[in-house]
Amino acid sequence: MNGQFRRWAPVAAYMAGIFLLSSVSRVPQAPSGTDKVVHVALYVGLALTWLRALADGLRGPFSAGQLVLAVVLTVAYGASDEFHQRFVPNRSSDVMDLVADAGGACIAAAGCKAWSIISSRKT
Repeated sequence: MNGQFRRWAPVAAYMAGIFLLSSVSRVPQAPSGTDKVVHVALYVGLALTWLRALADGLRGPFSAGQLVLAVVLTVAYGASDEFHQRFVPNRSSDVMDLVADAGGACIAAAGCKAWSIISSRKT
């Protein structure tokens, strides 16, 4: 049980953090264009926590199934987060935010795949 908790608690905590951030009705005004960068960064982190849980660590190697599942779960959470924001005063949902979330998930998966290829090579 302790091993399972260690693997999955960070995923739940990270998603709760995103949920709390999305629940704030008045967000500080960011410089133009940085909103999408924040989305990418947050969802890189979420995809990494999914991958860590699915693969029991970030050392790799990662299966294609683990990489795809991490991306799918991350994008699904991004979609649910955009839906959630529709009900928060002064917030709205934006398909381009979801695109940025998906981009972050794909960056994380590609980076982990590249890392597992590089680290498996004998020098």
